[in-house]
Amino acid sequence: MPYLARLLHRLTCDQMAIHSPSHWQEAGRYCHGRIFLALTQSLFRVLLATLALGISVSTYGTELTPSSSRLLGLGISINDPSNAVGLAKVVGANAIRIDAPWKQIERTAGKYVIPAWLERTVNSMVNSGVTPLLILAYGNPLYDAGNKPTSRDGIEAFARYAAFVVEHFQGRVIYYDLWNEWDAHTGGTTPLGANEYVNLARVVFPAMKAVDHNVQVLSGGISDKGMREGFFEQFFLLGGHEYIDGLSLHPYVWNSRKRNSPEGAMEFVDQVAKLARKANGGKNIPVYLTEVGWPTHTGKDGITDEEAAWYLTRYYLLAASREYVRGVFWYCLMDQGNDSSNKEHRFGILSRNQGSRPAAVEFKNITGRLAGDTRVSIRLSGPLTIAEITRSGILEGRYTWEEGATAKTVGDALKSSLLGEKAPVDAKKAPIWQPAAAGVKVK
Repeated sequence: MPYLARLLHRLTCDQMAIHSPSHWQEAGRYCHGRIFLALTQSLFRVLLATLALGISVSTYGTELTPSSSRLLGLGISINDPSNAVGLAKVVGANAIRIDAPWKQIERTAGKYVIPAWLERTVNSMVNSGVTPLLILAYGNPLYDAGNKPTSRDGIEAFARYAAFVVEHFQGRVIYYDLWNEWDAHTGGTTPLGANEYVNLARVVFPAMKAVDHNVQVLSGGISDKGMREGFFEQFFLLGGHEYIDGLSLHPYVWNSRKRNSPEGAMEFVDQVAKLARKANGGKNIPVYLTEVGWPTHTGKDGITDEEAAWYLTRYYLLAASREYVRGVFWYCLMDQGNDSSNKEHRFGILSRNQGSRPAAVEFKNITGRLAGDTRVSIRLSGPLTIAEITRSGILEGRYTWEEGATAKTVGDALKSSLLGEKAPVDAKKAPIWQPAAAGVKVK
């Protein structure tokens, strides 16, 4: 924490007597308010004091603010090769999500060091014009036996680690996931519910904002299981949305019998967005789909490489048609192993040896068409779903598909529609792109 923030923290918070869980859970929020009050009432006096003492105030270069453009990202792993950022950039990603593991940053209690690999990765993103999303997560053996932080000491320690990461990357990183799949075993920890999560966020959120008020804190990549089993109902009931800037969701449906399609995955998201609006006085809360994908393994629930590519395009189009969705991160850039029967080894749009799959081509195409000031509108025409992309009010073209269709039904429908061309023979589930005539305006 820069000197001014530390000074203000001592002036406003050090004398607080915190004796019970109900008190210390509110401490971060209380201190944040007191810091703001002290700054607004006494800034001139404090600045004079720092100058008289010869203390330099930290600066961090250009101030970052949230992106006004849609984040079209990929997830990468700490096990991916050093050129992963470059590969993601080549295939069209403008954002990348990666872990910033607590136990690697705080190996000795109270001492924090950013691993060299993470420093290089973030710098590579920034230098490439790619927006980083860092995951603050996973247990640390120094606290709560390496499980999720739920004790007073564990939560306060996690808040200090989060604040350190924010300060270290200030001016380079603005987006943070506050944990990853809190409701699941991810990271080798025990699944927990919204109550414990809100206890954590209530302290960590103000600690991060006190360092950099521009950071965007997301709700920790809640999994499809949590979305199905009422995590967000409880989260909003507890006022959890007061301690985040956006919702981070993982709407996986690849093993669902009823919803195993991009449309089914978006149903999950729409349900959570509706809950969010109700809790937020009718206003949208920004949503970031920080993991979604379909595995192409040879075992149960695996799909073909071609189907995964089609699902990718359809999902990005469906997500882009929702005004509350601010970003989509496909999982993932690269396979995490070489076992073709293991689903965890077959989510990548690239193979482990960096070979391209059909999904990589589709990702490049769709991110290019959705980049910048674009809008997507979805409509149904008979058996077809039609997604129109406009840029600055000008129609650029349409994607068309029919879930479960045959080549003949899609081809016949296209021939009788305004799109005008017969579908290719592999049209089943495939989104077909039809460019618009130049200069066609959309009312």
